[in-house]
Amino acid sequence: LFLPRLSGVLCITPQQEKLYRAAFPNLDILTQALGCLKFPAPNEVETEKRRQRRTVVYLGHLHRYKGVHDLLDQADFFHQHNLKLHLLGGKTKQTERFRAKLQQQHTGGLSADEPGVHFFPSMPPAQLHQHLEKYASVGIVPLQDSYYNRALTCPVNALDSISHHLPVIA
Repeated sequence: LFLPRLSGVLCITPQQEKLYRAAFPNLDILTQALGCLKFPAPNEVETEKRRQRRTVVYLGHLHRYKGVHDLLDQADFFHQHNLKLHLLGGKTKQTERFRAKLQQQHTGGLSADEPGVHFFPSMPPAQLHQHLEKYASVGIVPLQDSYYNRALTCPVNALDSISHHLPVIA
């Protein structure tokens, strides 16, 4: 319905541009990488405080192809190694389902103060950046290897972590 009305396409990767140019040779196409906010670099004391938090942060949708299920399979690892995993994203009902499933798997349960897995539904950018500043030690981007993840998306979640001067596991 709308494709014939397009006047242009904005792409975030060169691979997207190539794909759209092949499909729509007469369309104006621009590729512009996603930008992100810049936050001040932490000093050595702040960096050490971040490390001491022992909190790995995942940002984004809670879909299998984003690698979330692989992270959840490691809930015991996080708990045993005194690490917290914060999953930021998804809808409230989704996070409640994941939380219930994890609690069934771990009869002792995991409270918010304990190491383990903790869910936070999608939040506005300002709140997200506050969360990263207050809790994060490292960002994680466990994308499954697929054509889409390799060529057609930009893991902006990694850029958010990098903009906060956090190391990123990808």
